[in-house]
Amino acid sequence: MAIMKMLNVTTNKHLASSINYILNKSVLTSSYNFVTENYYEEMQETKQIFGKEKDKTDKRGKARQGYHFLFSFSHDESKTLTKDKINELTFEILEQLGISEHYETLTAIHMDKEHAHIHILFNSVSFKNGKKYYYKNKDFKNLMQEKINHVLTENNLSVIPLESSLDAMVYKEWKENKKEDTITIRKLIKFDIAQIVDEVHSLDELLKKLKIEYGYDVKYNRKYATIKHPIANRYIRLNSLKGKFTEEKLTEYFDYKRLGIVIDKIQFTLPKAKIDYSILTKENLTDFQKQQKTQLIEHLKIKNGLQYQNRTYVEKQAILNFQQYAEILYLKIRYNLDSVEKIKDTVAQLEQKIVLEKNEAIKKELFIDYKKIKELEKTEMKGVENEDEIRGIRNTIKR
Repeated sequence: MAIMKMLNVTTNKHLASSINYILNKSVLTSSYNFVTENYYEEMQETKQIFGKEKDKTDKRGKARQGYHFLFSFSHDESKTLTKDKINELTFEILEQLGISEHYETLTAIHMDKEHAHIHILFNSVSFKNGKKYYYKNKDFKNLMQEKINHVLTENNLSVIPLESSLDAMVYKEWKENKKEDTITIRKLIKFDIAQIVDEVHSLDELLKKLKIEYGYDVKYNRKYATIKHPIANRYIRLNSLKGKFTEEKLTEYFDYKRLGIVIDKIQFTLPKAKIDYSILTKENLTDFQKQQKTQLIEHLKIKNGLQYQNRTYVEKQAILNFQQYAEILYLKIRYNLDSVEKIKDTVAQLEQKIVLEKNEAIKKELFIDYKKIKELEKTEMKGVENEDEIRGIRNTIKR
C-alpha cells in the first residue's frame, strides 16, 4: 500500500532544517529550477524578488514558506524498486502535478527504512511570476491523488488508498456519519432529558430528577451545571450538549411552558443499526451465509421485541450490543466473511475499489463498509459470536 502525506513548512528555520534532513539521508537527489546547490538561499531570494519574504499568515499565525510531500512505497515494492526507478517515478509525479514547472523543487530518495520513500520539497513562491502555491483542503482528493495514482497504475504499483490521503474528505464524512450512528454518553443524556423534561417545571427540578431517579451526579460551579451519567467516567457541562439541551434553551423552554406559549417539544431518538434487509432475500448464498442469515433473522426477532425506554443501564447496554451484532452479521452475509483471511482480502479489495471509483455516492457507500470491516479485522471479530452469548444477553434483558 502506497502512502502520501503533505507537511506545511511554516518558518524559515523549518525550511532550512527540512532541506538538511532530506539531503542527509538521500541516496539520490534531484533539483529543479536551481542555479546552484544553495537551495535555501535561492528559495529565499525568489521570495525577496517578489516581496513575499514576509507574506500573509494562516489562521494559526504562520506563513507557509514551502511544502514537503512524503511518498512511501509498500514494503514488498521497496524490495524490488531501485533508486533509479524511484527517481523516474518521482519525475513522472512532478510532471503530473505541474509543481516543477513553476517552483524551485528538491527531491530526495531515502532507502534507510523498510519502506523506500521520496521527499519532495518545493518553494511556496513561484520563480516565474511570484504567485504563492495555493493549497485547499480538498486539493489532494480532488486533484493530486488521481494524478499520482495514474502514474502508479501505469507502473503496476499499488495506489494510494483513500484513508491515507491527506484530505480524505470521504473519511471525514464517514466519521461524521459514525457520530450520528453511534450511541454516545451525550446522546444517552439527551435521551434521558427528553423523557422527563415535560414532567418537571424548572431546570433545578430536572437536575434533581436526573440525580434521584436516574442515578446522575450533579455539580454546580459559579457559572455552569455539570452532570455525570451513571455509566460515564467524567462530568459533562450541560451547555456542551448544544441545541435544545443547553441550560439557556432548557430554561427558555420552561419559561414558555409557564407562560402558556406553544413551543415544539424537546425530543430525542437514539440511533438504530442501519441494515439493508434486502440481503435476507438474496439467492445463491453459501452455507456460511445461510447460517449467518438464520442467526440474523432470529436476532432481529429478539431485537424488535425490545424497547430502550424504561430500562436499567445494564439492560440498555445489552440492547446496544444487539444493534452492533446485527451489523456484524449483515457484513458477514454480504461479503461472505467466513474467515479472518477473507476479511483481510475484502479490506484490500474494497481499498482498491474506493480509490478507482469515480462515482462519489458509490465511493462513500464502499468506504463505510470498508471502515466497518476493517474494524472487524482489528478486533478479530469481537462481539456476540455464538448462540450461548445471545441467550446470555437475552436473559439480561427483562421481557
